Amino acid sequence: MPLFTVLIPTFNHCETIEFAIKSVQNQTIQDFEIIVVGDGQPKRLDTIMNKLTTSDKRIKYFPNSKGEGYGENYRKEALDKVNSSFICYLGDDDLWFPNHLEVMKHYLKKNDFVHTCQTHRQLDGSFLFLQDNLNFFFTRKKMLHSRWNFFGPTCVGHRLDSYRKLPHGWRPKPENLWSDLYMWRQWLEQPWAKFFSIQQVTTLKFPDAPRKNLKIDERLTELKNNWKKIANPAFQKRLNKLRQQNLIAGYQSENWYLNVAKELLKNNSLNLAEEALQKGVLLNKCNSESWYLLSNIEYERDNFIEAREFIEKAIKLDIEKAYYWAFSGEIHLKLRNFESALSDYQKAISLENKPIYHTQVSKILSKIELYQTE
Repeated sequence: MPLFTVLIPTFNHCETIEFAIKSVQNQTIQDFEIIVVGDGQPKRLDTIMNKLTTSDKRIKYFPNSKGEGYGENYRKEALDKVNSSFICYLGDDDLWFPNHLEVMKHYLKKNDFVHTCQTHRQLDGSFLFLQDNLNFFFTRKKMLHSRWNFFGPTCVGHRLDSYRKLPHGWRPKPENLWSDLYMWRQWLEQPWAKFFSIQQVTTLKFPDAPRKNLKIDERLTELKNNWKKIANPAFQKRLNKLRQQNLIAGYQSENWYLNVAKELLKNNSLNLAEEALQKGVLLNKCNSESWYLLSNIEYERDNFIEAREFIEKAIKLDIEKAYYWAFSGEIHLKLRNFESALSDYQKAISLENKPIYHTQVSKILSKIELYQTE
């Protein structure tokens, strides 16, 4: 039983599918099966797939006559027969970076439905990053009630056991709605479903509409050139840096900037995190979390006096958050203000009794005792 099933629906992209499949075969995790599901595909695809299935027994090919919609019923039939733990999707003219399944595995252990950042390769060579977060209530609400989506199948993964708890699974879409959004809404409607928006670039999508007038040789040349690039970790690193810069472009909500700042701070992108917070603070100058995160940024820069000033502003606005007091204690430790650090940690314990706070108090008491005996 493979760990992953990779489902590749196909309609009229025969030659490009070889590059898509190669990007799966080049994954750092090799425990997978590939299922190519046809939907009125051209006859020449049979020849291509016969060669691929012969050379790699993990590949299965199911040709079909043209079905209703975009062949959603064929996808459902395929998934009804698999026994893997996780399902991922790939467009027949898209590419995965080599670590895509590795990233998916990490997040699917604790979540039902995950996706990475949908990244479009534009015709002019630039990149478009479609970014939002499923953990935001208003994002899920917008997807449920508006004709709006920010990721497609190529960057999606989900658990098979969770999929089988859904009321329908894949099915033909109604008029004036996208097939993938119609499917994602089933997940969004489930109160038990756990989501995670992975803020990483692990895929490249080559949107079909702008490429309608390209000849097949031009499509293949584009894929070949990008295929060479995705093997280079520096290329993926560069795209993720561009994605981070794109996060703080334009106008977003205050909560958006706060969450972006947390992500950037986690990745040690201190200047970008500060820029995001400054935009958030402009929207609401009295937000304690903004001051707390600004304090974290200055702490990472070893600017402990500034960090203390910011955490004091956070505490003044919200005196009941234990982790504010604990972080204030950590700053006082750096400044060797042991009495103040002890007082802050004791306040944190009174608000939220955590073992780690007790450990810090014991260390501070030992240092105070040491200094008093010198």
